[in-house]
Amino acid sequence: MPASRYFANDLSEDVVSLDEKEFHHLKNVMRGAPGDEIELIDGKGTLAFGKILALQKHHAEIKIERREIALPPTREVILAIAHMRPDRFSLILEKGTELGVTRFVLFPGDASEVKNVSLTRAEQLIISATKQCGRLFLPKLEEKPPLAKWEKQDYPLYFGDIRKGAKPVPKLSTSVQIVIGPESGFSTNEVKKLETLGEGVTLSENILRSETAAIVAVVLFM
Repeated sequence: MPASRYFANDLSEDVVSLDEKEFHHLKNVMRGAPGDEIELIDGKGTLAFGKILALQKHHAEIKIERREIALPPTREVILAIAHMRPDRFSLILEKGTELGVTRFVLFPGDASEVKNVSLTRAEQLIISATKQCGRLFLPKLEEKPPLAKWEKQDYPLYFGDIRKGAKPVPKLSTSVQIVIGPESGFSTNEVKKLETLGEGVTLSENILRSETAAIVAVVLFM
């Protein structure tokens, strides 16, 4: 993937505008200039090839010369992660995006040290990782209430289980939802709730940190 790839919400027009962080990256980091060729994605399957027409004070005008449209993924890989410290949370979003997660679900865990997360920062991390890894579809981002309020899920659900006797990760080709707890793990009540929604699986012979567990789980289920 070239370094000159940028994100725009709408690529349907012949001339599109880049502003805010994308404009800053184009102008001040990549030192883009009128006439330079760049690539753009909209996170919905469009890869556009364009040329910089002009750099204004707060935005850039890009002329779209051609587009390629990709088919969406046929399989959903949903990663539900409890609120956790920003450094771990960021790593999961970045690596999960690179590995092919199609949706991130964020929820407050009973033992979460962090009670709230910044959706704006999460969206920016996902956009950056999507551009860097060459994906054309942006993972969706969703907030949910605590596990106690969850109801039956649309896809088979599995959660990281450190208890002795937990089954290994099954080989699946269908859509799946993976649930990972916070730094201190799931509470007893959360485990009981998860058992009504799905099944616990072991991810390693060792006890993994939350960010490691999330990445390993995605790799195994992919």
